[in-house]
Amino acid sequence: MRILVVEDPPEWAETVSRHVAGLGHDVHTCGTLHDALDRIRREPPQILVSGAPLPDGDMLAHIAALHRAFPTMGIIVLTANVRITTQLQGMSDGADHYLIKPVQLPLLAVTLSALERRLVTASPAPPQPGDWTLDVESRQLRSAQGEQVSLTAKESIVMASLIQSPKFPISHKRLSQILGYPEVIYDKHRIDALLYRVRKKLATIHGTPMQIRNIYSEGSLLVLRDISVRLAARACPPRAFEH
Repeated sequence: MRILVVEDPPEWAETVSRHVAGLGHDVHTCGTLHDALDRIRREPPQILVSGAPLPDGDMLAHIAALHRAFPTMGIIVLTANVRITTQLQGMSDGADHYLIKPVQLPLLAVTLSALERRLVTASPAPPQPGDWTLDVESRQLRSAQGEQVSLTAKESIVMASLIQSPKFPISHKRLSQILGYPEVIYDKHRIDALLYRVRKKLATIHGTPMQIRNIYSEGSLLVLRDISVRLAARACPPRAFEH
């Protein structure tokens, strides 16, 4: 598989890369967040193995955007941050595995093998009557039967974030961060208004199979009834994420 290793210091990055290459993978290495995001834009890997933080930024802050842009890309995060809230956030944003440093290379090898098996066997199935797809680029939520809901750019990002976090509510503050609002102007009412508009549009769907529930003191959760929702895969959407 094509694997991008993003790590620092260079000696550790080289050690990880050699080990992964020895498992039979095609490996490319980057040492900074800037170089990694640029590489992913030009040639998305099948699996990203990234340290966090990096010398010029934190990859964890980009996980949600990367998963939105490349939903079929596997993501493994290597970090010394042991806080459970950080781990849960990374996983809910789209990371597949979260390994605590110092990482044992045999454990990384087993993790890669498990993720590779999942990616290989997870080929898209033919659409079923209860399947819905969100195309973030065209801002359309579509059913396999042709029903369609048009969203704005911000509404589409909110829906994509909720779809990617099926088990964990997303707080208003986290949605504000994902939408790119500066933290200094965080406005809960702005997020409330945005969620209200999305709820109204979902309510127009026949049978109301999707609802956004407010989980008290935790955030918002997308609740599905007898359907599935997935993100449309894109080869490399322009401006899907930023440095």
